[in-house]
Amino acid sequence: MPTNLLLSISVKYWQDFQDTLAKVMDANIYIFDVNGGSFSRFSRPVELCQEVNKGGKICNEKCIRFYKSALRSLEDKGILTCPYGIRLYAYRLGTYAQNIGFLVITSTRIRTQVSGEEENTFVTKAHSIYQTINEVLKAILEQVFSKVEPSSLSIEELMTLPGLTGLEVAPGNEIMVYPLWTALGAVGLLGIVFPVSMDDNGSRNLQIYANFAAVALANAKLIRRLEREAETDFLTGFFNKRALRNILVTELERTIRYSIPLSVIFLDIDDFKTYNDTFGHMAGDVVLQKTAEIIKNSIRTVDIAGRYGGEEFVIILPGTKKEGAVAVAERIRKSIEIYPFPHRHVTVSLGVASAKRNDSIDSLLARADQACYQAKRQGKNRFCLDPS
Repeated sequence: MPTNLLLSISVKYWQDFQDTLAKVMDANIYIFDVNGGSFSRFSRPVELCQEVNKGGKICNEKCIRFYKSALRSLEDKGILTCPYGIRLYAYRLGTYAQNIGFLVITSTRIRTQVSGEEENTFVTKAHSIYQTINEVLKAILEQVFSKVEPSSLSIEELMTLPGLTGLEVAPGNEIMVYPLWTALGAVGLLGIVFPVSMDDNGSRNLQIYANFAAVALANAKLIRRLEREAETDFLTGFFNKRALRNILVTELERTIRYSIPLSVIFLDIDDFKTYNDTFGHMAGDVVLQKTAEIIKNSIRTVDIAGRYGGEEFVIILPGTKKEGAVAVAERIRKSIEIYPFPHRHVTVSLGVASAKRNDSIDSLLARADQACYQAKRQGKNRFCLDPS
């Protein structure tokens, strides 16, 4: 309960607010908790979703898997397409330090073709909805956590919290909710059920348990933060070399076990050292950051990109054959070629390799690297496919 802050908000009261906002803004809104689980219901009818999910919460298995995967990799915001073709605008709720959950917004009028003007108008509307909901959620949670003393909940109130509808509490018991405070601030809530007859000594013991839980949660949060930092390239926000190799081990095992295709792209920025030496390291950093942004915008949410070192990037494409990987490589190459970088034109060379049954991560990366080197030798600003 404490790590999922949305659990401290009653869905019964939240849904009314959400539905009213959706009606005013003429958009469909739904919210997921930090684990990608459905928190609220659809606010407005979406015909296709009603056919798939019976018009209520996300209950279709394909949809559940999609949202859990896509939202887990979402940073601040992104445009997604659900398995049934609906375009979604997704936002991370909360702050950089504390994720409350995720907001997903769609138009109530689902169309396959949308003009650029319509798209821009809806993006502006979606951002306005996000700002409103994020501020309201943060205000609610601030109010919840502003209480230093524990507060009492009735069983009826407790049952309105998501995930607790099946909880069995004996009649006559009370529920005390303790805000968990540490040096990091409020890290969660702890709910404890106890008999009405509990004396003062028992109440003091409960507060001690709450303090222990707060420290444990704070330590867990610090460990997770350190783990994330250890896996992240500070400049680009991408996975670093260590994290990429760990991910590739998992993907390669899955590929071999289930005979699923897997491809890798090795990307190197052409003449980057000369650019750095001529225009300075800050200008070089801008090129690296923009290259990372272009890569991110050119791949799917299930694909994994990282900075392998210096001016080298690696993109892992699960479930992708060489033909699909070639298309991704060309899309990235062309996007970088036409981007108006400051100072001068920037291009990249790319190598594409697809996994074989006898591959290790080193052999797969080596083949992609060799293909990239071949692209350099052939004149740069191109991709080469590993011939093996």
